[in-house]
Amino acid sequence: MKDLLVKYSLSEIALFVFLLLVAVKEMLQLFDWFWNRVKRTYDKHRQSDEIEGTVADLNESYEDALHKVNQSFDVINEKIKMLIESDKEDIKSFLTSQHHHFVTRMGGLMIIPWNVLKKGSQFMRKSTETLL
Repeated sequence: MKDLLVKYSLSEIALFVFLLLVAVKEMLQLFDWFWNRVKRTYDKHRQSDEIEGTVADLNESYEDALHKVNQSFDVINEKIKMLIESDKEDIKSFLTSQHHHFVTRMGGLMIIPWNVLKKGSQFMRKSTETLL
């Protein structure tokens, strides 16, 4: 230690200590820079993994909702088919009762013009085709 004081002056030792402190400070800043860089990279990967997970969850929920909607449409279509069949039967029964009423009360045959029957059957076909 005595040799150090003899070889170097007090101002030179102070300068060395100051430079050593500056070097340590810069090394700590460099370490912080590397640490932040690694942390940012890790955060980006973690965020992309989270986004992929969220997208997968949304895709699954979308597929579930789509499946439920398709099931609902199937149920609605079946109910519409049942209503059409019911309406057809109601129309048939109404025509039969009117024919029966005319034949029994009036004592004659009911004559329905051909074009009226044709229009009625075309209407029934169109209503069935558009709803199915």
